[in-house]
Amino acid sequence: MSSLPLSTEENHDSETIGPFPALAFAQGTGVVLQVVGGAFLMVCCCMCSTAFQWDPQWTLLEAESIEPAPPRGRLADLVADPGKFGLMATVVASTVGGLGLLGFGLGLQTDKPRAAWGAVICVCILLIAMLVAAYGLWWGSASWPARVVNGLMVLVVLVLLPFTVTALRQVRANPPSGALNLVPYDYDPKKDLGHH
Repeated sequence: MSSLPLSTEENHDSETIGPFPALAFAQGTGVVLQVVGGAFLMVCCCMCSTAFQWDPQWTLLEAESIEPAPPRGRLADLVADPGKFGLMATVVASTVGGLGLLGFGLGLQTDKPRAAWGAVICVCILLIAMLVAAYGLWWGSASWPARVVNGLMVLVVLVLLPFTVTALRQVRANPPSGALNLVPYDYDPKKDLGHH
């Protein structure tokens, strides 16, 4: 026999299936997105200093002896050093993507239907940006720490993709009630405090 007590009441609420709320997975995915988004923000803070891809310092004599090169466009600079482009793309993607994951994770926790769509789109764009960055890091001359961190981030985003798609399906199958988000226009919180 099971050690859990059996419920004698049937729950006819449309937002619950069995003992668990119907949107529990989506809310749990929101927590995971927030944790990963915070981790991505921390990674971007440490990425530049631990990538070992900085320009050497010049002495004054070296700086004066170098002839100035003709100015190139930014695109030419990126093509000339794909390793630096990959590092830049990793840092930007982890910063912007981390903030996006934090925001959409919070939206999933509060049962916002649009947040599920935003989470899927954010994870897809983040995956594309990380793959482009990985191409630059592996094709160009990048350090091993930068390549390994980017590879781990790609794996994490690949794991997040089925989570967010499942959360989207769950939110679409069980849309939250619109009545939960409505506050009467004449609501006064001071009067509500007097009743308790």
